[in-house]
Amino acid sequence: MPIKKITVGEQTFLCEVAKNQKERAQGLMFREDLEQNAGMLFDLGKEEQTGFWMKNTLIPLDIIWIGNEKTVLGIQTANPCATDPCEIFQIETPVRWVLEINAGEFEGEVGDKVEFEP
Repeated sequence: MPIKKITVGEQTFLCEVAKNQKERAQGLMFREDLEQNAGMLFDLGKEEQTGFWMKNTLIPLDIIWIGNEKTVLGIQTANPCATDPCEIFQIETPVRWVLEINAGEFEGEVGDKVEFEP
């Protein structure tokens, strides 16, 4: 899986990029830890309404919703799913990318510019 450097304000993350349906479905499931300033960028290919769940995800994550203009549209903290069915995390606005990193690590806010090469 390719690695992409993503910058938001003063923070930089080195993220795996999930580009196809199989990689997006697997996401960060079954990982017992995630290095600091690491994560996964989900490339949806186009702006769309989408939801994420924490089934089989063992670590709490911050979910950062990113629009077509590479700005933060939403931020949510998601804990591992303890009961079935798992909660689905989403925002009302269509998004182009979704960034997942360790919970509590994101210092940005809605409206911040996100920088990375397409």
